[in-house]
Amino acid sequence: MSDGMQLTRRKALSLEDVQAGKKIFGTKHSLSISEKAFMDLFKEITSIQPKQMCAMMAEVKRTMMAAVKIGATVHVPEWGTFRVTGRGTEVQDPADEATPITLQLSLLMDKSIKKAVATQGNVPYSIVEQAQIIPVITSVEDILSGTFNQLLTPNSQLDIRGTNLKFDNTKSDQGVYLIPTAAGGEIVKFGKSVKPGGTQLVMSVPTELVSGTTYQIEVRTYPRNAKELRIGRYTPILTVA
Repeated sequence: MSDGMQLTRRKALSLEDVQAGKKIFGTKHSLSISEKAFMDLFKEITSIQPKQMCAMMAEVKRTMMAAVKIGATVHVPEWGTFRVTGRGTEVQDPADEATPITLQLSLLMDKSIKKAVATQGNVPYSIVEQAQIIPVITSVEDILSGTFNQLLTPNSQLDIRGTNLKFDNTKSDQGVYLIPTAAGGEIVKFGKSVKPGGTQLVMSVPTELVSGTTYQIEVRTYPRNAKELRIGRYTPILTVA
């Protein structure tokens, strides 16, 4: 690591932030240079006319894109390596006619650029937070009693509404859970969803629940092909009838 680059330890997120789905996403420079400002800077540090530079850059872009479009990895001198990558999923939603694939153009910077940036001294930056895609519960109805966000009636069904609720019934680490509010209580996992969906789940309430016990509901899933398990807990306390 260059002696000129100073790094600071990033502040950890609070428990409330984590439960709200926030994470430290990355860093960004505090200064943004517009296209006009870039051209003004270009005039200061080089004798090449801006029009000549733009014309040359346009030709480089046209040549690079012609190669990228046939699937090639392109090495542009002094810049780096350009390549196209595709992101999608092999698991196709039955409701979709085709599996969506997103194409992205990435640049692996040339070593000379990396070295130049690393030796520029103190680089100002700021921490930005990005909300994760997590399951969010907005209401829980106990169908047998007809109450919302209050009761858990054994042998009844719960109508759970929200967003990003869909989970894989075949995975042991995913599903809907009852989290006891009392210390030392046992977590209870629901069975398969009667109606699995992204905005609605219909779950059968376990028969072995003890009357008077209180729980909060939690959904654990991997929404939209996330690589890590996401957890969403509903804060209202539900009491077993």
